[in-house]
Amino acid sequence: MKSLYQTILLWFVLLLAASLAIILFASPMISTRFSPRGGLMDRMNAVFFRQALEAFDQGGASRLSAYLTKIESQLPIRYLLVDASGRNLATGEDHRSLIASATSVFPVKGQFARLYSERGFQFVVLARPGDLREGNPLFILLLTAVIALLCWLFATRLASPVLSLARTMEQFGAGDISSRSTIQRKDEIGALARSFNQMAERITALVTSERRLLQDVSHELQSPLARMAVAAKLTRTAEDRDAAAARLQTEIERISEMVSGLLDITRAEGDPSALRRDPVDLRELLSEIVAGCEWEASEKQCDLRLALDDAMVRGNEELLRRAIENVLRNAVRYSPVGDAVDVSLRLRNTEIEVVVRDRGPGVPAGELEKIFLPFYRVEAARERQSGGTGLGLSLAQRAVLLHQGTIRAENASPGLQVVICLYSSR
Repeated sequence: MKSLYQTILLWFVLLLAASLAIILFASPMISTRFSPRGGLMDRMNAVFFRQALEAFDQGGASRLSAYLTKIESQLPIRYLLVDASGRNLATGEDHRSLIASATSVFPVKGQFARLYSERGFQFVVLARPGDLREGNPLFILLLTAVIALLCWLFATRLASPVLSLARTMEQFGAGDISSRSTIQRKDEIGALARSFNQMAERITALVTSERRLLQDVSHELQSPLARMAVAAKLTRTAEDRDAAAARLQTEIERISEMVSGLLDITRAEGDPSALRRDPVDLRELLSEIVAGCEWEASEKQCDLRLALDDAMVRGNEELLRRAIENVLRNAVRYSPVGDAVDVSLRLRNTEIEVVVRDRGPGVPAGELEKIFLPFYRVEAARERQSGGTGLGLSLAQRAVLLHQGTIRAENASPGLQVVICLYSSR
């Protein structure tokens, strides 16, 4: 992973290298002044020296003068080829004093000189400050513009993701818990963005679980509290007060189990690996659930009919109980008075089907999947004022999904049947 420190260091190195490159390539005088012996400028001057000697050997002073004029037209540097006595082979001028000074003192009369010797000849390289571009305003402007551009790019690359992350965090803090950072960098800023996203996911899961828990508790407590109110009233007015008290105790225990189950499903959704799984006898479990719903069914004069195979599944018994019980109570609620609700358990190889069918009005085909959404209720159910809040089937779906199963609803003409598919532990 490239660190932010490495990024900053790299950008400054690039900035420095670019600045030096501009200076060195734009100013031959500086190249001449600062290039070390044996460096690029020395090698280039050695080539010029040999070519100047060849020109003199082949064409004398005129050929030499033409060659030196050619290279001087391309560089703001003056080149002199002199013999051992200090005479300029191109013009005949005497340069003994210049050569004597150049061997010991730099600069020479305001000129920065290099001296090369070969075969008794000497090659003098003079860079005159007056000929150079380093004092040119356009050069200075170009250099300033390039450095400013690189600094701006660096600042933008560094600051933009930080500002973006700050805006995302502000949105998240303001209540938009869906806000996430889109930064894909691989340095410390990218790591910070990924850490924020992980934190946001965890907080979102916790907030969602808390909201669901409150909704679930408020929903699930309605029916048993209503039954408890009836049982409490019966303990004062009924002839068989012991039976009413027993019923009240049963409902209290059911509420306790219910709250525990809701906590389990909320906890399991936050950490599925912590869900306790034991062998569950579904035939026995369904028999208990149906027996627990007999009182509600009797109030509507509904007959609960069973057709159960033997089937074992590995899972959390209380969560499965809550899922199937919600489906069954939903079927009883919408079943016509005096009609039947069928409950069947079928084992097909390793697949187990729990089917609950009522003979009520059913659900429009386009809304069969929607009935598992929290708070969703079809219009007919609203008109009938069933009293539910639309969470029962949603809770059932969540519990089934935690067991890697599926749940679906389909019209049975008449009525609705809900099919829960699980996998046998045998």
